[in-house]
Amino acid sequence: VACYSVLYLLLVYVLSFPLNVYEHFFREHQYGFATQSFPEWFREQLIALAVTLIGAVMFFIVLYAVFHRAPKTWWVWGTAVAVVFSFFLLFIAPVFIGPLFNTYKPLTKPEISVAILTMGRANQIPRKQVFEVDASRHTTRVSANVSGILGTTRIALNDNLLKQCTLSEIRAVMAHEMGHYVLNHGAKLLTYLSIFVLVGFALTRILFDAAVR
Repeated sequence: VACYSVLYLLLVYVLSFPLNVYEHFFREHQYGFATQSFPEWFREQLIALAVTLIGAVMFFIVLYAVFHRAPKTWWVWGTAVAVVFSFFLLFIAPVFIGPLFNTYKPLTKPEISVAILTMGRANQIPRKQVFEVDASRHTTRVSANVSGILGTTRIALNDNLLKQCTLSEIRAVMAHEMGHYVLNHGAKLLTYLSIFVLVGFALTRILFDAAVR
């Protein structure tokens, strides 16, 4: 299972690589958004591929073990595995995956961090610290994000946003990102995912059994 998973993901990566290079490297440079050289960009692509392969192997090994142990109800238990794995990814992403690509450090501008933390508390995001991320090493775009779940939730603003925008503009961008987090993250996201996966697995079971007959 692990070997087939790795081979499939590698095949998809190789086949989609030309479009990936054109879309995320050449076009980004043409519009003045990208700041990385090709070796730097390709190095991070390989890191992302390695993370994907490791995660996929772990996921499919557990998933196929469930398929083997519960041949009649695999679609129910498979959904549970997918939800647990998704929760695990949400939990570790800000702490272990994000730092593979960027450096996160506490924001040292209290006039900005206090305003952002006030917005966070008003939207049930009770964080005590705001982070600055060195996004300028990748792009000229301005952005921010709220990621993680439970104790790993992290509010981060990229350095382009801090350098190029006023406090009102920073608050506007952060309000947009917090809206995404509140509406589509945590328990809500996992609930939507569980319904989607359960329906998908159920249809797969029905159609596969029909095809076999």
